[in-house]
Amino acid sequence: MNTFSAKDFAISYNKADRAWAEWVAWQLEDEGYTTILQVWDFRPGANPGLLMQEAARKAKRILAILSPAYLASQAYAFVQDPTLVLIRVKECALEGILTSAGYIDIVGLSEARARYAILQGILNTRAKSSQAPPFPGTSPSMAAQQPDFPGNLKPVEIFMCYAHADRLWIDKFEKHLRSLRSQGSIVIWHDRDISAGQEWDQEVDAHLEQAHIVLLFVSPDFMASDYVYGSEFQRIMERNAQEKTRVIPIILSPVYWQRSPFNLLTPLPRIGQSISSWANTDIAIAEIMEEIRRLIQHMNVHIK
Repeated sequence: MNTFSAKDFAISYNKADRAWAEWVAWQLEDEGYTTILQVWDFRPGANPGLLMQEAARKAKRILAILSPAYLASQAYAFVQDPTLVLIRVKECALEGILTSAGYIDIVGLSEARARYAILQGILNTRAKSSQAPPFPGTSPSMAAQQPDFPGNLKPVEIFMCYAHADRLWIDKFEKHLRSLRSQGSIVIWHDRDISAGQEWDQEVDAHLEQAHIVLLFVSPDFMASDYVYGSEFQRIMERNAQEKTRVIPIILSPVYWQRSPFNLLTPLPRIGQSISSWANTDIAIAEIMEEIRRLIQHMNVHIK
């Protein structure tokens, strides 16, 4: 029998929008909110209608995933609840009592911008992005696509190269990569994965040789290390030149790196501003994650 403790959000959705509901719930929980979601929390054989009513009573707010399927299901009995948050994920015409309801619209947005819109909408603060929006006249419509079956894809191995003084940044990036990791799209490796008794050099070399992506976390501490000018780093750059791996510098904080061994590589964030100089570093990391996600999607197609 399901019993629910108080949560921040109970999420109402149609089964056709399960992927959207899971993505939204994941973003909220990643930000520290708590959620109740049918696919995660309802036990098999239970009455989903009754459980949703219980969840709605115990949640601080109700969040509905708006789409044509949701509207057709007549599942929006919660629309008059003053705590309701509506998120429109697909083009749909709002009718009746819904016409006067405000909603967060993420139709056609990139993953990073959709996350930002949702979090700002929930906070009920001004939702101006720190980046200029794309020109609407050329912005393509991005329909939700069915994800590839993970069993058909080989995970992309990501090697994280960083100075130990920057471990807190690595923890943040791993949190943002958690959804891709859970889906089996990627595996992540860095030197903290070396167990006691293992040969450090051999482990590093082995994972460098099989890494598809090498992320360089660039900071003053990283640039001051001997590692950047050692033989191991030279091997990384050789593999990049041979197109056996993809090396991506990520600029964590302001530092002169333009005369480094990787000075010809395109860094992230693309605007050239270090992450630490952004007003909201999570938005900067989310924009970087969108770039990495697209690269991983391309690699999944080509890795055998």
